[in-house]
Amino acid sequence: MNLELSSDDLALLTRVLERFVSDLRMEIAGTENADWRHAMHADEERIKAILGRLGAPVAAAPR
Repeated sequence: MNLELSSDDLALLTRVLERFVSDLRMEIAGTENADWRHAMHADEERIKAILGRLGAPVAAAPR
């Protein structure tokens, strides 16, 4: 699948995904259920991979 985005749309999508990853990290930290935590970590890694493909720098998650 190919998706064409304007530079403004790319910037917006990048910001949205970066904010989501930041919020997700807070959710992971507050989650006691190991299965949910594992799923959220997997989501975080996939989103970081997408950000990488979009050309956005990806900050390492504190663990």
